[in-house]
Amino acid sequence: MGIGEPKMPTPEEMAKLQKERTLSDSELIKDGAEYVGEDNNLRLDVTDKQIEDAKGEMNAEKEAERREATLDTRIENLKRKFEEIEQYMNYVREKVDFQTMSEEDFTQFENNYANLLQDLSSASFQFFNKKNDMKVTHDEWEKWQNEKK
Repeated sequence: MGIGEPKMPTPEEMAKLQKERTLSDSELIKDGAEYVGEDNNLRLDVTDKQIEDAKGEMNAEKEAERREATLDTRIENLKRKFEEIEQYMNYVREKVDFQTMSEEDFTQFENNYANLLQDLSSASFQFFNKKNDMKVTHDEWEKWQNEKK
């Protein structure tokens, strides 16, 4: 066998393929498909509805795969954003000399950081209640947030 030539199936693989095809054909026949042609050259003629159903199933599978890939990508992007926030906060801890900041600058930084945390907390709370049908009260969420500190 040369490079790029298709591999011939083993007898076991051929038997498995034939069995799968027979089972598939029987399901199609139940739903209206018929064998047509001459004795030595029969083919399965499926109905228009079966063709449409198959197209619908394939489109649904493709859409599900696309959605899954998109969600996976979005999740990875969100994880990277969390890592970037963490890296930035570590940088701020290392580089910013809070002792030399003016009272006004420190207060502004403190307020901005508190607002950022509140926005993240609020967005997370809303997401979990909406998407996971969690019946978490805002007080429970705040308690959990405080326990983490």
